[in-house]
Amino acid sequence: MGCYLSAANTDKDTHHEDSPFLPYAVCNMQGWRRNQEDAHIALPDFDPEKSLSLFAVFDGHGGAEVAIFCERHFGTLLKSCEAYRQGDYALALRTAFSDTDAALRNSFQEICAIHDEHEIKQTTINDEFRTRVQKAQAPPSSSSSASSASSASSASSASSASSAPNTTTSPASSSSTPATLPVAEEQEDPDLSEGVDVGNGLIVARGLLVQLAQQAADDAIEHPEDYDKNDYVDIAGYELPRLLVNQLYAAMMGDEEDEDDDDDDDDDKEADQDAVAAAAANDIKEQVSSDGGNSDGTAGSSTSSSFDPSIVISDDDDDRPSYASGCTAVVILIDRARHTVYVANCGDSRIVLSRDGTAVPLSEDHKPEDDVEVKRIEHAGGHVTEEGRINGCLNLSRALGDLRYKTNVSLREDEQIISGTPDVVKCVLNPMMDEYLLLMCDGITGSYENQEVVDEVRSLINNHQLAAIATNNKDAIPSGGGDAKTVAANLNIPVPTVDGAMLSRVCGDVCDYCVAEDIDQSEDGSGCDNETFMVVRLTDMFSEAQKQAAAATTGLNFNCDPNVVELPALTLKRKAAPTTAAAAAVTDTTTNNQEDGQSNEEPSAKRRKTD
Repeated sequence: MGCYLSAANTDKDTHHEDSPFLPYAVCNMQGWRRNQEDAHIALPDFDPEKSLSLFAVFDGHGGAEVAIFCERHFGTLLKSCEAYRQGDYALALRTAFSDTDAALRNSFQEICAIHDEHEIKQTTINDEFRTRVQKAQAPPSSSSSASSASSASSASSASSASSAPNTTTSPASSSSTPATLPVAEEQEDPDLSEGVDVGNGLIVARGLLVQLAQQAADDAIEHPEDYDKNDYVDIAGYELPRLLVNQLYAAMMGDEEDEDDDDDDDDDKEADQDAVAAAAANDIKEQVSSDGGNSDGTAGSSTSSSFDPSIVISDDDDDRPSYASGCTAVVILIDRARHTVYVANCGDSRIVLSRDGTAVPLSEDHKPEDDVEVKRIEHAGGHVTEEGRINGCLNLSRALGDLRYKTNVSLREDEQIISGTPDVVKCVLNPMMDEYLLLMCDGITGSYENQEVVDEVRSLINNHQLAAIATNNKDAIPSGGGDAKTVAANLNIPVPTVDGAMLSRVCGDVCDYCVAEDIDQSEDGSGCDNETFMVVRLTDMFSEAQKQAAAATTGLNFNCDPNVVELPALTLKRKAAPTTAAAAAVTDTTTNNQEDGQSNEEPSAKRRKTD
């Protein structure tokens, strides 16, 4: 299944807050992906003195570390900008994006720590999910053991949910195969970069063994008819197919002769596993090389795992977090005092304003095939394939991170192959008409057009309001549902409040709709991605007096078609010293005096955005 699970993990990680300024809710769903790589910011009272709110969605690719880094540091970097202190919020957002890339260049240790922490967390989540899925179709005789594992999973989820207010993780049932199939063993706080002796004098990274064991377990679950425990062997505590292990040894030792497997007489299966083995051996060599070992499989110096940015970036050695990973970003800064929204968008995440039921797009997706993007990419020495991928890899043209595409020092930041420079939009809100701001990653937009998602949110809110009314007035609800406001008026009762809890359920409903029921039926990949959907309610931000004043005013400039704010170009930040004090605060002291690498070589296709 590659980067996909054998079944969609539709557990919902939801958060909401009934802020007196801007109630909001957000839902994250891992879906079919092996890794959840999205992150977000939701700060209704981001700056009390300036009456500012900050919301953002970061859609990661190639790993979750860049998205998580942005979640942790973007707000601090934004506040540290001189333009922010001066009230020039459009320029401040643009500068904060630039400073985030600068901080990513100089925070290698933190990025690696985030990467490792997330890998361990994700491994636990996937193992617990796999156990729960297996239990769903386990024979009655094996239900007791699966039940205990499921109880541990539920307890873990409950503990996580109780640690933060208004935060829930809702498990969803799935189907799978009997629990006798292999499950990758969870290691207790493993160091994924640690070299593991697998015999024959070969050292491989533990993280790769975890990955191969998980994939083998998922493949066995997907094709139980092919599973035979005798075909598996234990390697350093990880259960791997015997044929795969044999071919790994042969490939890494440079032996061109294939090992014979007397137990397997299926030629097609053997040919497939030969190809898997060869690819895995190549990945192991690259992993060991990048984690401090040598390409021949022997252990390297313990200090060689810290990359020197002055080394030329090549296809073989650049697999570093934030160099081969990144995230799209859509960020909104709301000036509540002036009823103004500033939107910064970099990539293909999206924000839509619901204005009296009409969808008003506040961002435009950046795709490699767009004329303006193609022109920049080719000018920087890259190319776009017929499939819409840059140099055959990424299918997006703007992102934070992805630093391997941002090494041309003769070009400005906004001229690099992958640009981290956002479009910035300023929009004046209409107190009488503006209802919600909807932020979403492309896992949502792959299933909804802008107007469709606005219609869906309004319909879901209406349905939840009707359900609330029906609690004490079941017979008063029309058979077809009807309009909640009309029903409430007829009953002479208040319309149910659209609070954070209700918005949370709406976000979960949207994510449920977007996830594909069958991955094999999704020809274009829609419904197979991570999903993040956020709703921010605007109506509480406006007083009744402001609404009445807006209704009585004609010709007031409420920007239904927002204009992109023109901002000065920024030069590429190569030096280790960030441009702001906040950037320095998130910079590793061990890399402060290093310079970033340069290369004109085309990035490797082994890392690509698949979401």
